Amino acid sequence: MKTKISVEFDEEKLYALELELKKEHTTAAQSLGKTLDELYEKKVPQPVRVFIDSKAAAKVKRPPRPASKSAPASGALNKQEVQHEQ
Repeated sequence: MKTKISVEFDEEKLYALELELKKEHTTAAQSLGKTLDELYEKKVPQPVRVFIDSKAAAKVKRPPRPASKSAPASGALNKQEVQHEQ
């Protein structure tokens, strides 16, 4: 899952930066994302990165569980259960 980070930066400086980055076919947001990835690689210990990557891979590989056809919808009672409750 990804999250957004917000930073304050002078509007005129950002405009000038975006003009220059456009020449390189990139944006400030893309450059910041790349810089954050590099900072993560530099500062977070390798075993921690491996653990986080393995958790992310497990979420992607795990197929969703099929719904049980025999179980009633949550909160719903079948006729037999209603008769037993009376």
